[in-house]
Amino acid sequence: MARAKRADGKNARTVASNKYQKENYDRINILAPLNYKDKVKEFAEKSDMSISAYIIKAVDEKIEREGSGCR
Repeated sequence: MARAKRADGKNARTVASNKYQKENYDRINILAPLNYKDKVKEFAEKSDMSISAYIIKAVDEKIEREGSGCR
């Protein structure tokens, strides 16, 4: 079943999702060595987490160890 389009031709769900993300999240782009994403994805899946959640958890743990909590 096709999703309803807005008058401007855009998908309403996509527009709403993009608006929510813009209002609630920061985007961080990183460059990693070739095939590193596959390695991170493997460990994230073993932890039943998304890649983003896995990376955020790893960074939070490092920040906590260094004693300057950000979140």
